[in-house]
Amino acid sequence: MLFTSLKIIIKFIPNFIDSKTSGVSVAAKAAQSQQIPTRSRHVFLDNERSLKPINQQFNRLIKRARTQGDAIGIGHPNTATLEYLSAVLPLLDEAGIDLVSASELVPGYKALSHKASSAEPESIAQLALMPE
Repeated sequence: MLFTSLKIIIKFIPNFIDSKTSGVSVAAKAAQSQQIPTRSRHVFLDNERSLKPINQQFNRLIKRARTQGDAIGIGHPNTATLEYLSAVLPLLDEAGIDLVSASELVPGYKALSHKASSAEPESIAQLALMPE
């Protein structure tokens, strides 16, 4: 079923980000087997939906971006996460971190259209960081 779904999806999206919300996720492996360019998230921001744990996870995301060259984080559009991101995202440029669509970090990235490649992230819950 997953492979059939991925074959259909590839007609509509040029790449895949695995959220890895399960420790046994096979989505990335399945997408790669279908030659779909794939990446997986590095940090889940809001397993705990309060500011302190979200801050700790965001700092892990920043550290990963600085040490590895990029980082993909995901989270939910809940009050705590949105409040936190609203406060810190404007500070990233000053910290030397670029915010880009997570899809841009997938090998062979191709935008679907002008809309898909605009400066706005695909969703507030999917973000990627890269040191300048």
